[in-house]
Amino acid sequence: MSKLDAALAKRIPHLAQIVAFRNQLFHGYAAVKGSTVWGVTKNALPPLIETAQTLLDELDGAP
Repeated sequence: MSKLDAALAKRIPHLAQIVAFRNQLFHGYAAVKGSTVWGVTKNALPPLIETAQTLLDELDGAP
């Protein structure tokens, strides 16, 4: 995303960590602990959803 839209990428908190976690899941799923996935789901996902909704609302209202 940083390469496609740097300004948008800057508005997403913790984007580097999000991408790193995605890569860890995709490339080494067997090595990822279930408790880690649960922790991210419980603690980090709600703020990410809120950020995504804000960005989508802005896009929806754009001319």
